[in-house]
Amino acid sequence: MGVDKAAKKGKGGKLYGHFVGIPRKVLMSHAYRGLSHTARSLLWDIAIQYVGHNNGGLLASVTYLAKLGWTSRDVVQRAKKELVDSGLLFLTAQGHKPRKASQYACTWLPLDKCEGFDPGVEKAYRLNEFLLIGPPPDVRPTVIKQTPV
Repeated sequence: MGVDKAAKKGKGGKLYGHFVGIPRKVLMSHAYRGLSHTARSLLWDIAIQYVGHNNGGLLASVTYLAKLGWTSRDVVQRAKKELVDSGLLFLTAQGHKPRKASQYACTWLPLDKCEGFDPGVEKAYRLNEFLLIGPPPDVRPTVIKQTPV
């Protein structure tokens, strides 16, 4: 996703190039913390497709993911199910034959108008649906007291 200037810093210390932004409220949510490592990895690989106007048209097909190193169809299917069940991913268009991939939206972002949505998707989509899964974990730093030896 990067461009030639991705590693260079400009004036003011800003990084140039593309980046994936996942808010802290997502990363610290009960829904995200409850995911398997496989589902977390898949979420990042789906989120890298977002370019500012295509939330709802993100792909998670085995064909697309094979380019990113995913090799097992079963692992991908389990991880997708886990992400949808957690409320972090929303199915906007069900795939079908011939060669129509399912499309998804990341629920921490507003839904963008993309071609091919299934009927009723725009009404059913709920921003931040993952927050309904449960309370966020207590993430205060733990102080460990050491006893003298």
